[in-house]
Amino acid sequence: MILRFGTYQAYCPADRTYMDSVGFYAECEGYPDMPIGDLKDYALKAGNIFDNTDLVSIQK
Repeated sequence: MILRFGTYQAYCPADRTYMDSVGFYAECEGYPDMPIGDLKDYALKAGNIFDNTDLVSIQK
């Protein structure tokens, strides 16, 4: 999975349709994008790709 921030398609069960949403989401080949929600309770910032280029392991 790749964690991203930006616009993704989220399914709304009340309307039975997909709509654009903005935030953190997980992207995985063969699966729909999955919203992550608020990361502050369970995520750790390990660094950024500008200060540590070793953090970049997957490029599209």
